[in-house]
Amino acid sequence: MKKLKILLFLLAAIALLPEQSKIIKSQSKAALSSIVTSDEPVCPEGKFLNPKTNRCKNLQEISETSTGKTITTYDPETGEGTTVKICNEGYTLNVETNRCNKNKENSDSSPTVTSTVKTCPEGKFLNPKTNRCKNLETVTESSTGKTITTYDPNTGEATTVKVCNDGYDLDIETNRCKKHKENKGEDYELEVPELGSKTKNSFVAVGSIIGIIAIGAAFIIFQFRHEIKKFFKRIVRGKKT
Repeated sequence: MKKLKILLFLLAAIALLPEQSKIIKSQSKAALSSIVTSDEPVCPEGKFLNPKTNRCKNLQEISETSTGKTITTYDPETGEGTTVKICNEGYTLNVETNRCNKNKENSDSSPTVTSTVKTCPEGKFLNPKTNRCKNLETVTESSTGKTITTYDPNTGEATTVKVCNDGYDLDIETNRCKKHKENKGEDYELEVPELGSKTKNSFVAVGSIIGIIAIGAAFIIFQFRHEIKKFFKRIVRGKKT
């Protein structure tokens, strides 16, 4: 009886061997596939696996220029980058263009460099407009006079004065020296009495009297012209006889 049971067990085990082998094969294939799919690249320290490119990328990148540097930091989960601009000393970040612009020098606060300051000799000044040495005063002479130009050493502005020679007068309208006109009657200068003087009053009175007398004489001659004519005729006839 025992031998019969052992025989039946062996037969049943032999019958089940093909099915167990199939199960073992399927399980081994699943294990192998899981190992292959989970074999992702391992990035070194300071880098991450970019999900967009499936490549290792630096967590932070720095790009330097002569004006400053650009720092880009990446999110290891999304691969998105955040950029920050840092300007060097002497430069300022322009928010609109995101560029580093050089600072404008402040002439008031900038140190004075004595070695580059131009010095002028005595009698001259440094013209701020041309940055050249110029005479503080220039004189231009001509046959009629001379022109004197004086410069302000602080602003470089010029002030001109015209001086005429003897025998010439300055014409204010044209600013030219014109020859003085000679007065031929200067040796017989007519004395003009001052206002309110006695000489003037007597001069006016005498002139008025002479004028009245002349007008009266002319009136009398005009009224008695016929009688005067006859009188002169009689005188002429008397001389003839």
